[in-house]
Amino acid sequence: MEIRIKRIIFYFIICALTIKMVTIGLYGRSCFARDVSNSNELDKFLRYVIDPESQRVTPEVQRISQGVASIGFDKAPGGSFCTSFLVGRNLMITNHHCIHTQDECSRSVLRFNYELDSRLRTIKKIDAFTCRRIIITDERLDFTLFEVNGEPIKKYPPMLIRASEPIPDHKKRSRRLFPFPHYVEKELEGEFVFLIGHPWDHPDYQMGSEYQMIKKITTPCRVTHKFEVRVSSNNFPDILKFNEFASNCMSVSGNSGGPIFDSNLYVVGLVNSGIDKPWLETEPFAGFIPMSAIYSTYREQFDNLGIRIISEGCDLNLI
Repeated sequence: MEIRIKRIIFYFIICALTIKMVTIGLYGRSCFARDVSNSNELDKFLRYVIDPESQRVTPEVQRISQGVASIGFDKAPGGSFCTSFLVGRNLMITNHHCIHTQDECSRSVLRFNYELDSRLRTIKKIDAFTCRRIIITDERLDFTLFEVNGEPIKKYPPMLIRASEPIPDHKKRSRRLFPFPHYVEKELEGEFVFLIGHPWDHPDYQMGSEYQMIKKITTPCRVTHKFEVRVSSNNFPDILKFNEFASNCMSVSGNSGGPIFDSNLYVVGLVNSGIDKPWLETEPFAGFIPMSAIYSTYREQFDNLGIRIISEGCDLNLI
């Protein structure tokens, strides 16, 4: 009898250890966000975005910026009106107020590589793709998902979207017999973020209208506050409630439809408002729709299209 009890205890311990190892394998460090929650938050964030030696953006930020494109009516420089970013093989996201009809889609050109060569001080060769069709457009969320002709993913990286970013609650985990990770929601409010877009106002390069709308990466800024939005429209009569966020990032005309990134270089928001007259002495401002509100509304469509979503600290497509 005593031997049987010892054997049961032994098997119980083995099972518990196995479950814990599997848990770590599924939800280990690679699933958690970088820790930027202590007093050195800004310093840590800057290291991921700005190279401390050269004071230029890091190679990783430069890489993801290649997946951000300007929206115009032709392939030539100038004449852009919004920003968009790649989220799939040929899928892109922008604002509803930028593109929301098939006619607007048919006339729109997505211009990748619209950047200034820092050595030659000239615009690089623009790589243009035309808008093929609108997949989703939502006036309430000021959001449009559309498809382009061709496969820009062969040259440019798609963004990873952060649907939510919970953080591990170790206090609750320690009380459990089997310590599966427990998560509590991490607020966007107070986080350091940055924008990548094609703003009209580009003070770094004052070389005439043909050089406007060149890609710009903002300096790190912060999500300042949130406010509840209740909205409906003729196409969507049901009232939709979500939190919209404000930041002290600089967003001007042209930034609309661009991504706002967190310290993990995940897209946390879709820029939809900013400052109309940046030449006036006004405080920097950028308003954005959280990607969590968009994903929760169109979860099934996003999942069916294979759009990469980061949720609960993990890439859902990799688990």
